[in-house]
Amino acid sequence: MSAKGKGARPGYRGSIKAFPNFDANQDAENLYQAMKGFGSDKEAILELLTSRSNNQRQKILISYKTLFGRDLIDDLKYELTGKFERLIVGLMKPPAVYDAKELRDAIEGMGTDEKCLIEILASRTNSQIHQLVSAYNEVYESDLEADIVADTAQHFKKMCVVLLQGTREEDDVVSEHQVAEDAKELFEAGEEQWGTEESTFITILGNRSKQHLQLVFDEYSQIAGKDIEESLCGELSGDFEKLMLAVGTYNPIPPVAGEFFPEAAQFAYQTWELSASMQVQMKGTVRDAVGFQPEVDVKALRKAMKGFATVSGTDEDTIIDIVTRRSNAQRQQLRQQFKSQLGRDLMADLKSELGGNLGRVILALMMPSEQFDAKQLRKAIEGVGTDERALIEILTTKTNTEINRLREGAGTDDKTLIRIMVSRSEIDLLNIRKEFKDMFDISLHACIEGDCSGDYSRVLLTLCGGED
Repeated sequence: MSAKGKGARPGYRGSIKAFPNFDANQDAENLYQAMKGFGSDKEAILELLTSRSNNQRQKILISYKTLFGRDLIDDLKYELTGKFERLIVGLMKPPAVYDAKELRDAIEGMGTDEKCLIEILASRTNSQIHQLVSAYNEVYESDLEADIVADTAQHFKKMCVVLLQGTREEDDVVSEHQVAEDAKELFEAGEEQWGTEESTFITILGNRSKQHLQLVFDEYSQIAGKDIEESLCGELSGDFEKLMLAVGTYNPIPPVAGEFFPEAAQFAYQTWELSASMQVQMKGTVRDAVGFQPEVDVKALRKAMKGFATVSGTDEDTIIDIVTRRSNAQRQQLRQQFKSQLGRDLMADLKSELGGNLGRVILALMMPSEQFDAKQLRKAIEGVGTDERALIEILTTKTNTEINRLREGAGTDDKTLIRIMVSRSEIDLLNIRKEFKDMFDISLHACIEGDCSGDYSRVLLTLCGGED
């Protein structure tokens, strides 16, 4: 006996459509003129390329080569720079080639960008997977599966290999018997036993269709008394957990936001909003120093440093006493006073005077709080792996204003932003926009306007397709 998946899933909606009355030769001519001579007409390039579908852009590439004997992408790279260049060049590549390059970048060099692997492998159809594997093998003359296996480990690696086969069921006809069987197996592999049988989760989530999994998760919640997301978070961990959540997170209204936004960030954001809404009064251990006189403190700090001291060595006790007994706002006044009074950088002098853990603590205390948080966020997401605990700790304890300030300090993850905007603009970016607004109570358009600038921002806003 079989049954259809619950309800019709509304279609994905992209923000970029095919341009009516398209003429590849005329577009190629216009682009050539825009890049001819000294400088380039970025306005014309931006306007033209962001209003054509990817299929139309591929035809423009061919026409440009035929008419002028030149490679359009090479000419664009020569004329454009920075993030604007990266974005425009990304738009010019066929989707499979673009995905292949993003995966190559994710596994090359030191460390692995697991976030990129999760985003691409969890959200592409079987056909798209086959095309990107073929493109990777052709462009880089290397086997994608072997490269990912060499760069990942354990259950995360196994799930990546399963997804790379591109054999997930895609029809919407679901066996009720198989639904019940899969739900029972997932429960027995996790909640019902000590430890977790990860292979069962990999087999079921890695091979069943989305429609089938929706029904399995409904059945699972009846058996386990909890949602599948809660079980996955409890039974699995690390990047493997994030990958499984991206593949299997149940949501009857597509797209599944978990395919594009890390689960830890969603959790952190929600917790932060909850703490902010409760309006808990924070009580710190450091207050403004009564009778604070920055010019007096500057003189004391100057005398405490061996470069200025009348006796040898650094008076660490005086430095500790002053820095730890002043609020962060007062410390910033000290830095300004030190500069105006002595013409020197207090941070640089402290760095040269102090070392080890004491130096690190004092320098951290002297930073503006948002700058310190931004630095910690940067450290948490750079290098090998991600320190999710640091991300959650910082994001769940800050107010909206503080988050906005530290976002400015931490900067925008342009690589991920470009990848999503380029790869989803013709597929489901309008859905992502809606999900983004629902989740974070701010539009994607507004975030781009606030965090990006210049031609780069204008291309992103065009791809975004409007304000919500």
